[in-house]
Amino acid sequence: MKKKIFLISFLAALMLASCSKEDDTPGTVWNPGTGKDSSNVNPSPNPDDPVPAADDKMSIFLCFGQSNMEGNAPIEDQDRIGIPDNFKNMIVTQGDADHYGSSRYSWRKADPPLARWSAGDTPGLTPADYFGRKVAANLPTGERLGIVMVAIGGAPIDAFEKETCEAYCNKSDHEPWYKAYLAEYDNNPYKTLITAAKEAQKSGVIRGILFHQGESNNGQANWPERVKKVYDNIIADLGLDPQKCPLLVGEMLREEEGGICHGHNAQIAKIPDLIPNSYVISSEGCKGNGKDGFHFCAEGYRIIGERYASQMLRLMGITPKGEGYVGYHVEGRFLKDMNGNTVNLHGFGQTYSPWFNEQGSKWNGDDVEGCLKYNQGLIKDIMDSGWKMTWMRLHMDPHWTIDNSKGGYSGEAVAHLYFSESRFKKYLDEVFVPMTKYCIDNYKMAVVMRPPGVCGDSPLSYGDAYQKYLLKVWEIVSSHPYIQNNPYVMFELANEPVSFNGGDQKYSQYFQDVVDLIRTNCDNVVWVPGLAWQQNYRPFASYPIKGKNVGYAVHCYPGWYGSPAQVSAEEFNTPLDGNEEKFRAGFAESVGCVANFAPIIITEMDWSPHEYNDNHHVAWGSSTTTAFGAPFKKIADEWGNVSWMIFTSPHLLAKYKNHASLDERSQKFLEDPEACPTAAYNWYIEYAGGRVSHGKVTGIEVSAPNAVMQGAVVNVAVKLKYEDGYKITATEGLSFEIADNAVLSDKGNGRLSADAIGETTVKVFYGDFSEEIKISVVGLFDLAVFNPSIYETGTFDLEAKTFTTGKYGFAGWKYDSPVDLSAYKYLVVEMEDCEALSSYEFSFRLFDANNYWGGCATYQFKGSSTVRIELAKLAKDDGTKMDASHIYIAGFWSVGDVKAVVKDIRLEN
Repeated sequence: MKKKIFLISFLAALMLASCSKEDDTPGTVWNPGTGKDSSNVNPSPNPDDPVPAADDKMSIFLCFGQSNMEGNAPIEDQDRIGIPDNFKNMIVTQGDADHYGSSRYSWRKADPPLARWSAGDTPGLTPADYFGRKVAANLPTGERLGIVMVAIGGAPIDAFEKETCEAYCNKSDHEPWYKAYLAEYDNNPYKTLITAAKEAQKSGVIRGILFHQGESNNGQANWPERVKKVYDNIIADLGLDPQKCPLLVGEMLREEEGGICHGHNAQIAKIPDLIPNSYVISSEGCKGNGKDGFHFCAEGYRIIGERYASQMLRLMGITPKGEGYVGYHVEGRFLKDMNGNTVNLHGFGQTYSPWFNEQGSKWNGDDVEGCLKYNQGLIKDIMDSGWKMTWMRLHMDPHWTIDNSKGGYSGEAVAHLYFSESRFKKYLDEVFVPMTKYCIDNYKMAVVMRPPGVCGDSPLSYGDAYQKYLLKVWEIVSSHPYIQNNPYVMFELANEPVSFNGGDQKYSQYFQDVVDLIRTNCDNVVWVPGLAWQQNYRPFASYPIKGKNVGYAVHCYPGWYGSPAQVSAEEFNTPLDGNEEKFRAGFAESVGCVANFAPIIITEMDWSPHEYNDNHHVAWGSSTTTAFGAPFKKIADEWGNVSWMIFTSPHLLAKYKNHASLDERSQKFLEDPEACPTAAYNWYIEYAGGRVSHGKVTGIEVSAPNAVMQGAVVNVAVKLKYEDGYKITATEGLSFEIADNAVLSDKGNGRLSADAIGETTVKVFYGDFSEEIKISVVGLFDLAVFNPSIYETGTFDLEAKTFTTGKYGFAGWKYDSPVDLSAYKYLVVEMEDCEALSSYEFSFRLFDANNYWGGCATYQFKGSSTVRIELAKLAKDDGTKMDASHIYIAGFWSVGDVKAVVKDIRLEN
């Protein structure tokens, strides 16, 4: 490795030595006190003169690294002209001070080169040249930009590590040329960078850091962690806020351009996982110099420099002149960030009304200051509690939009009928935009804006009053100068419930019109709602919304899509027999139809054990992390394009780490890993690349059904046990060792396929822990998997083979996917003499659709103990032919409360 580093350093130096010498004519020096350039004989400041106050209109950027940041390509004539007057460069080394006839840490106009002149050769063009040009040209009138450059050809990351930098620089085995480079920076480049930056802070505000280094650490696995430590030290030593000081890291020369260190780009790609406010700058298409395999040519430096600038400008809320929108955007079925990385966002929601802010106990009326102070305080407390939130759903509540002079307002469903355009515009400026800006400026948090109110209780129709209302709202929002093409702002076009008259094509056109209007103003991502309670997206599968940056906004609660719930909600048709595979299939059917071609964002979801949850005390959905939350996460992760949030009230999220002031039930809700806050808190940390802080995993608890039906999928639930007593369901990292792979096979992600009848042991692994379980795979009509409560609640005694149904109930077998009986001639059902056979009606029924109310084939026992069903002649009760290769439900119907005893059920030829 030492030989490799030396070779890189030697070649870097060789290329630097080949760079053309520059004119030694002294440049001009900028006086930060006046903002003017002047010919400079010796402008060294008088130590007794007052230090100029920092100017908020001067943006400072620190640039450091090795030869590609220092500059290697010869400076060409085009690089000496067109330099904006508001683009400045700090004189950092004594050699430069002598050359310019100036003093160290003073400013000059940013004529190239921007790095040192001395040490026997002169650096060339650098990415900072064209970074500075582009940023300076896009700044508002009267604003300025200053570059502080500390870069050294051949320098490994060691040269910038605070704790060991000086010892590294004073090693005796450095080459003479390299010693000279280090000496220019007082044999402590890190200290020089900090000293220069502190001087720069007297003139302006440090708004970002540019970094290009890695050739001398090519491929080293610990390099990203070392970069993070350097960044953290800079932030701490300069008193900067990491949320307001992004790190931009440039890629190495690509393989297709002859780059020797192209493999190091894999290490560079890890930086954003370690430093949240960091971004990778692509070197794609940046040509090399064709000589050494390390350095860009002049044109390559110009391109990557402008890419640094485009990224930084967007982080500053400025869309670069001549460039289209490059914020969060949609590519195919994925949401992408400003760097083109695929992202899935994880967050929470806020609603700005006295009622939703703790039932009017915090502020009232049109108290803008009270609203902002309370809600911004909640966000600060949420983030200070360690939540890794990357987006917020912002409801522009009708509290700020309704015309108070009209009487009879009865809630969100009629908000559009009481809409005041003037109030909306006023409070868009005073409430909604300031809250959006707070999230972005302080936490780089994406914001999804939702319109005031809900779609209403009556069916929508094309061209109705509500569509006109949405068009007006989004016309105002999408043309707002702060929101328009803001990289972090997205729009959720409407909110549940959604019923519609007019057919799927008209429903799609209803929202197509809204999207088309928005596109006349901006390219922000839009999220389109589905039918019902934002559950049904099949209309868009046939008639997708056209245009760019379109995704779909989905809601998801326990009991929906076949997921498990503790309490049935009749309004949502949510039975209590949900499981993970039904959830997976239901989600695929209702949402997957659009997730196949566009990204999804879950804008409402939560869950909690029902003991905390009556009357929606803390959550809307009643279920557990094991039954609902963990399966949801697995399904979302499997799709790979699902962003999501929890709908828990932000005042509870803000108290996650300090909830002693809350009532006892709320405290238990926040502490219980079976409720959504604790699970989401840990998962968000893991999504962000962190680790859960509950100590070490000390063991696992494994649960799975003892018997499953052939053809089914077994979902193995594994709880991780931590040394502090905490337990949570694992959603990844599981593996299996199956004794008989003919019986069960591994489908991945904690799922086993029941392939053949038999019994086998399964060893479940998570890290260093394992536990063995035994699973039997049984036939399609085995009583071990008999369900007495497919409809109404029944009872079943496996040993006695005896069951009762509920009143007019159904018992038997319900299959997650259709079973094929077409290879058999008969299905034979035999009963023991029992009370049921003397009942006036007792029957065996088969269904060829996954719908208990969808019609079936009925076979009456009529006092006989046996029915023999000829499968080729299956027909529904109305005479419709049935498909024996597609059976979803089979079993017994009875009037209820009568005892039935099964003797045998078998397939025959």
